[in-house]
Amino acid sequence: MNHDQQQDPRSEAPQDALNAHGRTRRRLSKAALGTAPVLMTLHSAPLKAAGANCMPSGWVSGNTSRHDEPQECGGRTPGYWSGSANNNSTNLNSAAFQNHPTWRQAVEEGIAFASDYGFPGMTNDYRQHAESVGPGNSGKPGKPGKPGKSDNSAEEIPLTMLGAVAASNSVLGLTGVPHERQIIRFGAAALLNARYTPGYPLSEQMVRDIVTDTLVDGYYIANSGDRLEPEQVKAFLENTMDTPTWGP
Repeated sequence: MNHDQQQDPRSEAPQDALNAHGRTRRRLSKAALGTAPVLMTLHSAPLKAAGANCMPSGWVSGNTSRHDEPQECGGRTPGYWSGSANNNSTNLNSAAFQNHPTWRQAVEEGIAFASDYGFPGMTNDYRQHAESVGPGNSGKPGKPGKPGKSDNSAEEIPLTMLGAVAASNSVLGLTGVPHERQIIRFGAAALLNARYTPGYPLSEQMVRDIVTDTLVDGYYIANSGDRLEPEQVKAFLENTMDTPTWGP
């Protein structure tokens, strides 16, 4: 039975066919989530009858086994979550930050991509320039990733969640995985959708598994046993955000 299509976003992560390293990373990720502070509290979304294309197994097989149109999955785009951030300027009055105060707080505090709030199992050393992306009207000079430092344009800091989701930000430390930057961007957006968008069909843990496995191991194994390569993972995640498709 394909468990992808009816998984409750509040349930545990799917039991994928992973190697020992992947399973260890999952245990560490879940343990970290259990000790996260209030800012990191998980938000659940109500279950919806999602289209088959909104789960990895259904998306992969749908192009050959189904004759209906793919359905909207309800996710918001990276542009929405970034507030259309440009270098050194993020509009904290945009809808994403006004509607989701804890996301705004994470941005103001420069919460990292590899963190309990983001992807705690991420072992890749992604970085960004300290002044590459940050709230332009934060009023907090001297904080990493925010205006106020005039002499450290070359300083590198851990990649932030805002830096991950913002198209204008350059990510340092890429490992060479195909479509790596876009998987980081759409993966960060998918995690924010899982946390804040009612009815989004992917759970936070599923998003973390998909993104972490792909970026660290170079592929993701769905419940069905289908192997998704990086190009497919990028396309699948994008499919959940306003551009529904069937997989190749």
